Amino acid sequence: MGNKREIRVIGMRRSGHHAIVFWVGNHIDGDALYINDVYPHQKAERQFTIPSKVVTSQSTGRSLEPCVINNVDLHVTRDFYAKPCSFSMLKKYTRDIQQDWDCLLLSFEEWHINDIDNNEFIERHDEWYGRSKQINNILVLRDPFNCLASVLKGGHYWPVPLKNVVDNFIDLWKNHAREFIGQTKYLSNLTKINFNKWHIHGGYRMTIMERLNIKIDESSFQYIPEFSNGSSFTGYDKQGMASNLRLQDRWRSCQDLIEFKMLKQDKELIDMSYEIFHIDKAYQDLKKWIEC
Repeated sequence: MGNKREIRVIGMRRSGHHAIVFWVGNHIDGDALYINDVYPHQKAERQFTIPSKVVTSQSTGRSLEPCVINNVDLHVTRDFYAKPCSFSMLKKYTRDIQQDWDCLLLSFEEWHINDIDNNEFIERHDEWYGRSKQINNILVLRDPFNCLASVLKGGHYWPVPLKNVVDNFIDLWKNHAREFIGQTKYLSNLTKINFNKWHIHGGYRMTIMERLNIKIDESSFQYIPEFSNGSSFTGYDKQGMASNLRLQDRWRSCQDLIEFKMLKQDKELIDMSYEIFHIDKAYQDLKKWIEC
């Protein structure tokens, strides 16, 4: 028993991580199981598999949307290509997670990179998820200024001082960025996705598709995933028009917030932001704010 392929998508909250998950998932042929919010220290149970349906439309292409079946949130599998020309309500979660899948798509969110391939996950992986013939790791990184602004705008109730939220964000972002630029090398067979660049450049998206050996087309790129109320700033108002979202200007909404200014006080974070996202060249207003 085993999966032909396993793809793990790793990212932070509001990093564009779920957009990448759906974009990759909708370009996979065959029978696929998607599991959201995987914990690296325990086997994913049914609560981590989100009800969904596959939708095809002329405006958005292939996309996935959560759904309610008989007014009850059922735990279902995601069979991305069940009916490519229409839509398919996905089957109830009746098949065992260790069955043979063409692709197992796992989503890791808000984990330090070194926590993901911990000893227990490695040792019990085949027991929990079955053996995979090929494993691809995808690390999604968004610039910290727009990412944090989206987190803070997301409407969360923070039970701790906001300073603690920002401290934790900085620590986790730098952990991901160190892996992104190669200072650490925890993840093997790694594809790095610069979300800022992915959102803007079609050629960059095509290059990633080739690297991952997935279907080369742009279906579902314009789709806003039905997670956490859509965009932090516009919800689903831009559904089917994701490329029109002003994702590189989110930082402006928080620029006067004392806690937000903690970002520009961290030299390592600034240096890595310039190296990865070329903020000093591509985002002149942001650069001025950082350096003022």
